[in-house]
Amino acid sequence: MIFVPFLFIAAIDALLMTSAMGGEVTFLAFVQKYLANVFLGNFIGYFILVIFQFYMLHMMFHEYLKKASPKWVLSISFVVTAAYLGYFSAASPAPASEEGGAFPFFWVPFAGWLFYFCLAYYCGKEYKRFLALLNQYRWVVYGGAIASGALVVTVSYVGEIGMISSKRPDIMLYSTSMIFLCFHLFSKMKHVPKIMMFISNYSFSIYLLHAYFMMIGYVLLLNMPEIPPVPAVLLLFAVCTAVPILTSWALNKFKYGYLFVGKIYQPKQKKVTVEVRDHAG
Repeated sequence: MIFVPFLFIAAIDALLMTSAMGGEVTFLAFVQKYLANVFLGNFIGYFILVIFQFYMLHMMFHEYLKKASPKWVLSISFVVTAAYLGYFSAASPAPASEEGGAFPFFWVPFAGWLFYFCLAYYCGKEYKRFLALLNQYRWVVYGGAIASGALVVTVSYVGEIGMISSKRPDIMLYSTSMIFLCFHLFSKMKHVPKIMMFISNYSFSIYLLHAYFMMIGYVLLLNMPEIPPVPAVLLLFAVCTAVPILTSWALNKFKYGYLFVGKIYQPKQKKVTVEVRDHAG
């Protein structure tokens, strides 16, 4: 159940953003912002629209993907996504919040995420083989993570594109490298740490709510210049993780609270069947 929380947070965002603009908050301004949020992804929940697109793509092309060559599908999808992001990074280098580009909200159409979808599909479909390949080429995985990280830093501080965003083509290389690295390293663990499982169970709520608590925290930190940058970042990270978790936990105590912030994921417990035999006395 992600659609109703998506609509609710879109409404909250519309109310907050129209209020932050100053002046009188009109119903028309609220409706315009709300519709932009829901249909154009003009707020933090835009990725829900991306997910919906891949629901449909999976239904339409699942049978084809099962038969197609992964090498061809991944190669073509990589070129499509890289070209798409590369074009809009050059054509609309303005921050994502600005709407003055040639194609505002270009990050919502699936073309900008197609490679990730195809990669996830085949990695999941051939999971054991995927892990075996990562282990076989582990030094390539390590080197790729370092090289792609260096590329991101170089582009950010030397190139003209200073904003670090998932909509940049070099971030696509970095994200893929880090995905490979994390899968390789975590596959060596016998058990997933409880803290990671705990955070994962609240991941949807953290995603929907963290940006608003981040804005509040950022404003507060501006008024506390005595806090050094590194502790400030760590504090902001902790607050933006813990407060959404607490909010989600509290609302999920109510019967329909999950409709506002999403359900807390509850792993299914394995049922243990006990065989009972009758013994004749």
